Amino acid sequence: MLSCRALFTSVRPTRVVATPLILAVALLTGCDLVDPAGPNVALGPRVEMCDPTGSQRIIIPLASEVAALRRRGSYVTQLLVDPTKPPQTDSINFRRLTDALDVARAGRVSRKEFTSAACRITITVASGTLRGSAVESSDPATERFPFLIDVPDITVRGALQVQLDDDGVARTPASEAMTTKIEPSPALAVVGAAGGQQGLSQPIFVVNGLPDGSRGGHRAIIRGFSMTSGHAVGDTTLGGQAILALRVQGLVVLNNDFQGNFTERIDLRASDGDVYANVSRGTGNSCDFCVAGPGTYTVVGNRLIGGGIPGIYVSPTVLLPVPTGVDQYQLPSEAEVTATVSNNVVADHLRRPVGAGLRLSAIGVGAPNVKGLVRASLRDNTLINNTFGILVEAGFPVAGTLLRGDIRAEITGNTISGSCQAPLFVSFSRHTTGLGLNNLPYLQNSTYTLTNADRNDDPVPWEGQAWYAHPGNRGNTLTVNGSAVTPGNRSAYDAIGCPKYGTAAINQPIHDVTQQR
Repeated sequence: MLSCRALFTSVRPTRVVATPLILAVALLTGCDLVDPAGPNVALGPRVEMCDPTGSQRIIIPLASEVAALRRRGSYVTQLLVDPTKPPQTDSINFRRLTDALDVARAGRVSRKEFTSAACRITITVASGTLRGSAVESSDPATERFPFLIDVPDITVRGALQVQLDDDGVARTPASEAMTTKIEPSPALAVVGAAGGQQGLSQPIFVVNGLPDGSRGGHRAIIRGFSMTSGHAVGDTTLGGQAILALRVQGLVVLNNDFQGNFTERIDLRASDGDVYANVSRGTGNSCDFCVAGPGTYTVVGNRLIGGGIPGIYVSPTVLLPVPTGVDQYQLPSEAEVTATVSNNVVADHLRRPVGAGLRLSAIGVGAPNVKGLVRASLRDNTLINNTFGILVEAGFPVAGTLLRGDIRAEITGNTISGSCQAPLFVSFSRHTTGLGLNNLPYLQNSTYTLTNADRNDDPVPWEGQAWYAHPGNRGNTLTVNGSAVTPGNRSAYDAIGCPKYGTAAINQPIHDVTQQR
């Protein structure tokens, strides 16, 4: 059976994942838009089980056979959660997702399934609201945040069905009548910040791998949830992450609806993962979808309306606080990230001075002495009404550190419109330095290469459209469309309005692009 990941990456029409044919093939092959578990539904008095030693791994025994099979090492592969029902003791039906995950984890550990497993376990969560807290609660019905996945091959699946438009991009859900909503109370917060010290933004899900590779939440799938930060509409406070991942391979985040006031919706670090057909909407703080190496990521078919500074952010590595019980990442001397960012709609990221649809940084936050390499393919995205369409910059350079980082970006077939400042901004220092707003150091002996690999008639937008900050005498090289750019600067930043490079988007109402391109 052809995997959904192969469908999204091996076929490249004019717009990746844009054709109804590809979507139909995905559904007909049973991959269900990336979930290898398929429907995986328990059938009345019979349940699905895994027999690790049998010739046929998945079996559906009679209910009377379940206990004996469990004693021989077989295990149930379908757990059910319904927050409206009382708790049960059959280790199959649960009122809380917290308890279902605990049972799945305990089983994996007892069988020593630390990095791979004989069969996937799918936890199906009914429509309803999961109310939880990141602090201790005496209420036995309250979920415990974060939900931890640190064992392999676990699917957590809610009831939300995110529809796709004709171009294969997620539509904003029209109704929350049939969804599994995760609602923190109290609202998620940023804790531990003091002076210049970064705080921890409390997460809902944590997908973690141990530093020595001896255990990890590899190939986890999180899909079908509507996630909120717990902050009321109109609240100016921001806090919380929907999903944090560290040191895991094969993560899939699919068909979720992330709502407002998170600091980041998705924060993936030192991992390998796919982010498909999700919706992000409402106020944010830093990046909506943040992917940091070392690792490889695919971000396809998502719709991001409003939000943080950039919509989708790619950097070589980061060092930021982690929750209690999660080992901090140890920075390498060099880090490389490879990201395919394709067929997304990113709109209304109008933060001043540098709201951006897509952002690439050569140096990650908290990692100024790590030599970074970003390999990015930015293909067929629609970037509407952002301060900048695409931002390519140094990121987080610090005086007296290495100041080395390279970016190799293929920029192909993107539609960029309504940019308040410019469609593309390239800076060998932090973006604000490139705009003349502060005086942070520039990279040295670093290279940015912006190309269009397969469409000679559609070059990277540059002449008359791009701004850049590329001062001489630092050993840096900027190549665009196969030609070296002479060191210099070009910008016309306007702190109040919008210069001639785009429409006066800052004075326009928020675009209604939830159901259209």
